[in-house]
Amino acid sequence: MKPTLILCPGIAKSGTTTLWRVLEDNGVIGHVDNKETHYLSILYGKDYDEIYPTDIKVKFGTWLIEKNGFTEYSFDNYIQYLKSISSPVDFSQTISNLPEHFLEEIRDVLLEHFKLKIILIYRDPVERLFSHCTNLSIETNRWGCETKSPIEFFYDYIDKPVFQTLYTTVSSKFDRIFDDVISLSMEKFYRSQKEHDRLAEFLEVEHINMLNRKDNVTSYHSHKLSEKDIEIGKEKLKSSYEYYSTLIS
Repeated sequence: MKPTLILCPGIAKSGTTTLWRVLEDNGVIGHVDNKETHYLSILYGKDYDEIYPTDIKVKFGTWLIEKNGFTEYSFDNYIQYLKSISSPVDFSQTISNLPEHFLEEIRDVLLEHFKLKIILIYRDPVERLFSHCTNLSIETNRWGCETKSPIEFFYDYIDKPVFQTLYTTVSSKFDRIFDDVISLSMEKFYRSQKEHDRLAEFLEVEHINMLNRKDNVTSYHSHKLSEKDIEIGKEKLKSSYEYYSTLIS
């Protein structure tokens, strides 16, 4: 019987780290040193986020290669890496941005070796995006790269059609390509044992207990959105809100 591989492509800043810890603490997955290697996005090698500064992508990519000890990127090496893990899992959020043709290649290669389970977790679109932008501003500054304020990044993102429809695009893309996909709302999941039970049934495990924990929470410090910013964000991200409403109803 093929082992199960759990992929959680994001969405980034929607509680993926907490979800990873919940699965680990419940014994669904074993301990993994690297929650996200971004192996597949490095293998793909093309730019899919024009807002994310190029210089931090280069520095971060180089750091990941050194950290993970990968000297050559290929599907074969990725398979061998996953097989070296007792409970194969990859929470690299950049997977959500990969194009359909590449995801189809990944699917066909992975299905030769694993049973695939895809978890997508979403969060209020404006809150999630601003959290991402706050983290991006902090990280670019930390890496010594040219940066912008969180609010500047926020408006850069909401003015791009490709990011305005992010939730519907990701959802429809993964539903088309993969057979076993579950979509969760961060706000609903972390307040509901029923949602934990739904995830347990999807993953074919006996039980997943709710845990009172939050991991990798970005500190906003003085960065906040005004009521006007929130209203503009909700209008620009209307498509994502329409999809998100189906998850929290």
